[in-house]
Amino acid sequence: MASSLLLILAGWTWYAALQARDGDEMPLARRIALLMTAGMAWGTLGDFFNAGRLQGVIPLDDPTVGGLGSFLIGHVCYITACLLLARRCELTDRRAWILAVGFWQVAAVIGWFLICFRGEGNATLMWAALPYSMLLAGTAGVTGALALQEIRLTPLALGGALFLISDLILGYGIFQQSLWPAGEPVWLTYGPGQMFIVFSIGAMVCLLPED
Repeated sequence: MASSLLLILAGWTWYAALQARDGDEMPLARRIALLMTAGMAWGTLGDFFNAGRLQGVIPLDDPTVGGLGSFLIGHVCYITACLLLARRCELTDRRAWILAVGFWQVAAVIGWFLICFRGEGNATLMWAALPYSMLLAGTAGVTGALALQEIRLTPLALGGALFLISDLILGYGIFQQSLWPAGEPVWLTYGPGQMFIVFSIGAMVCLLPED
């Protein structure tokens, strides 16, 4: 949990450094940094929901639902930032986008079918996991499409992929059985995934052409 809070701090540091620029220089860079940091903040809120730390403040029958909602908003922020970057930097190669987005969408649906649909658990949560998995795959696809066109964004794509993989591992524990009681594989993929995403803010900003 502390690592997630530190990554929020890292994101706000990037944003604060850009905000300190004089005048209206690099407004898009500030917007991208803010969106990426907001995505991390929502992800951290999801962590607290999943850990049951917010039950005293926001009581839910299943805290996982709060976690899913928070992560969903966070990934909308990530995807929006990536699309802004793609449009401004003309990273719009159609083949790259079809390949990356298509691959991860198919992977997410297959993963959901094998892990959630064929598993045991709350039916409502199972069906909610499908659009959620596809949204996470959207982040992996968008970041992957950018990396296929700009090698400096490879860590960003790796972060998106690790985030999706971590949630598939988490889903396996919920709908199948927990192979690792302490949950280390989830954190060993989720933590680095978030780190790669947040620390890619610098690469994203550096790619923006000067106005």
